[in-house]
Amino acid sequence: MKRPWQFVFKIAGRCNINCSYCYMYNLGDDSILKKPKIMDIHTFSLAVGAISRYQKKYSIQRVGIAFHGGEPLMVGPNRFNELCRIARNVLGPSAVLAIQTNGILLNRQWIEVLERHRVLLGISLDGPSEFNDTFRVDHRARGTYSAAERGLRLAQSAHERDGRANVSIISVIDPTRSPKEYYDWVVNVARATQVSVLPPDVNHDNFAKYCNFSVDDMAAYLISLFNIWWNANDDISIRLFDSIIGMIMGGTASGELVGSIGAVTVVIDTDGEIQSHDVVRTCGEFDEKKINVASVEIEDIFKQKLYRELNPTEMEVSSACRQCQVFRYCKGGFISHRFSTERRFSNPSVYCSVWFSLISHIYFVIMGLQSTMPEDVKSGISA
Repeated sequence: MKRPWQFVFKIAGRCNINCSYCYMYNLGDDSILKKPKIMDIHTFSLAVGAISRYQKKYSIQRVGIAFHGGEPLMVGPNRFNELCRIARNVLGPSAVLAIQTNGILLNRQWIEVLERHRVLLGISLDGPSEFNDTFRVDHRARGTYSAAERGLRLAQSAHERDGRANVSIISVIDPTRSPKEYYDWVVNVARATQVSVLPPDVNHDNFAKYCNFSVDDMAAYLISLFNIWWNANDDISIRLFDSIIGMIMGGTASGELVGSIGAVTVVIDTDGEIQSHDVVRTCGEFDEKKINVASVEIEDIFKQKLYRELNPTEMEVSSACRQCQVFRYCKGGFISHRFSTERRFSNPSVYCSVWFSLISHIYFVIMGLQSTMPEDVKSGISA
């Protein structure tokens, strides 16, 4: 089994906004609301100690700590400073610390704490206000863009580098919007060095309920966005595109959407419970024995049935996927997007045709001519 090195800490169990597509609260599993609102220092210390033992036992070269929520800034900068101090003391300077936030609560004290502990900053925004405020709303259904943009501006001023802000942006894509308008916003407003574009987290059971678009719409959007990005030649990394290009050129995937058979990320909830990747909340609640950092080691998660399901061998992936000409790059797509009640995770991704079309298109573009495409792949695409 591939050993995880990335650990997501749910340091806040609540959020100051209420995104309609949020997998933590609005897609069927709100179990986080039964847990503490904030992770206490003792629980965090236990978890970091368990990670340190795990790292040494399995000779893991580096570990990543991603502070998440809910909205992680709700813990406050003073408590967060203490969490980072503990993480650095226990795991050493090589640990990669990162935080993903909606940006609304960012202030100068927060920026100082993030810089002090060298915490990578990611801000969740879906593009211009009219894009963002369709889904990213507060608890009164009001748009959140203007409040989040204030935090973005503060982060930009603190992280300016060669005309770009050393801040990463994560956006959930709405393919009914203009990819050109979105890209222009990334370049001229967000000024980010790295962008992650994500489809909504849905599966075969709930796609029709939560998505007002077709998979063909999503494919057309991402292909158009790729063309705009490729031809602009800006110094901006769109992680999905860079990952696909890297795999085509012989490298490995740098994300989870495509190119990763499973989901090895481990989550630590506010109460210290050790869980599999939290996006599987979109698939409903699973009957698993609860394990907690207070009484077990990190590797005990490997014994869980759900964790094993989320990390199949290549031969356990859907046979339809394994017979596909782009499986070498797609690897089945993100594991939670494969779910259905009937077949669990033994399906192609609900976005299967999106990845097939996008990967094929990128292959054609970077190889220059269709004639360079292997015959088996060309025949599969034309079919």
